[in-house]
Amino acid sequence: MAIIPTSGRVAIANAVTSLPFHLAWGTGDGAWVTPPAESPSATALMAEVGRRAATQWAYVVPDEAGSIVVSTGAFSLSPGGAKTRHIWVASNFDFEDASGSVIREVAVFSDTEVLGGLPPGQMYFTPAQIVDPGLMLYIENITPIFRSPAIRENFEAVITF
Repeated sequence: MAIIPTSGRVAIANAVTSLPFHLAWGTGDGAWVTPPAESPSATALMAEVGRRAATQWAYVVPDEAGSIVVSTGAFSLSPGGAKTRHIWVASNFDFEDASGSVIREVAVFSDTEVLGGLPPGQMYFTPAQIVDPGLMLYIENITPIFRSPAIRENFEAVITF
């Protein structure tokens, strides 16, 4: 059986970083008592309410003492920015983004296309403003977040290839 070696996974991660990232969130299923397991065949969120262009990304390495802590573990920035098979993606949602929604699912997409003619510098997009969602790189069902306009949510994920 053939495998993709670590160097091949680094090459895939490197290729993906040339595309724009968007962090999406959705309401999922209100009947979920606890977050269900994610489907490896998922291509979209169950009930997306919007997505925001990523404001940061970097190569990271696993590190038990790392300051980047996500559901998959702890990581540190890669020394010298060296390419790795792990990419950290982050964005700060604004106060009004999805205000009043209950967020139960989050995802990272690459290569999202939005409608033309939107205001320059717009970073948050509703589903009606998306022409092509792009490819889902990461999905996670989460404990519900009750969106309040008084709180600015931060979202980060580490994608491992």
